[in-house]
Amino acid sequence: MNRRLFGLVCASVLAFGAMAQTAIARSLEDIIASGVLRVGTYADQPPMASLNNAGQYEGFDIEVANHIANIMKVKVEIVPLTTAQRVPFLQSGQIDISLGALTRTPERALLVDYTIPLHSESVLVLTTEGNAIKTWRDLNDPSQTLASGRGYWTTDMVKTELPNAKQELFDSPADQVRAVAQGRATAIVDIIDTMMAFTKQYPDVKWKVIESEIYSAWCAIGVPRGEEGLKNFLNVAIFDMHKSGKTQEYWAKWYGAPNPKPVPLDPVF
Repeated sequence: MNRRLFGLVCASVLAFGAMAQTAIARSLEDIIASGVLRVGTYADQPPMASLNNAGQYEGFDIEVANHIANIMKVKVEIVPLTTAQRVPFLQSGQIDISLGALTRTPERALLVDYTIPLHSESVLVLTTEGNAIKTWRDLNDPSQTLASGRGYWTTDMVKTELPNAKQELFDSPADQVRAVAQGRATAIVDIIDTMMAFTKQYPDVKWKVIESEIYSAWCAIGVPRGEEGLKNFLNVAIFDMHKSGKTQEYWAKWYGAPNPKPVPLDPVF
């Protein structure tokens, strides 16, 4: 096949793929007509979202999904995802919206659309009163053992920024907190709200948060590219949640305290 013909074939394939994606993505009207909102989030990341002993999904994301679905007068269908699946499932039309603490980044914005922020996420240090460190940079010492999550982006950041500290990998935030509580690690550098939710299981431990912010970002709801009607509705619904206090109410219910960096109220979006 000559180069020009090959180029035309490739262009046709890409164009067909784009049309297929557009056709698969459901509009706001399609979702309402179907009676079901397909929501992508985690199945095993409490307090964000997880399965309880009764086999039902619960958590902050589930509260938000149900709140939105109630306004739309539709049912929620939770589609369990891994971190890496959140964007591809939107692109392929397997879900209508993506939760799961989807951080806004320029790279993702090339692939999907974002609503206004739903909540913030901040990386801080969680340790105990017995640890004499004053700032997160003090952790860059061989005497410090950091409990990090296997496969998390924060784990790579810790390895790069604190190369002299020891790093132990764990499968879940609950395991990370347990390691510090039991003295097998000295600190955690990670999304602080997620970690704090598990500290209540160890009331005898004197926990300490180093308040020097390492990283902060806004997380929003992801929607397929071009679905302006759906995005506009979600923006209004999220703003109403912020204004009424529902966002903080749901957050405090599942994370144990209000989000330390609430989304500023801005009626223009």
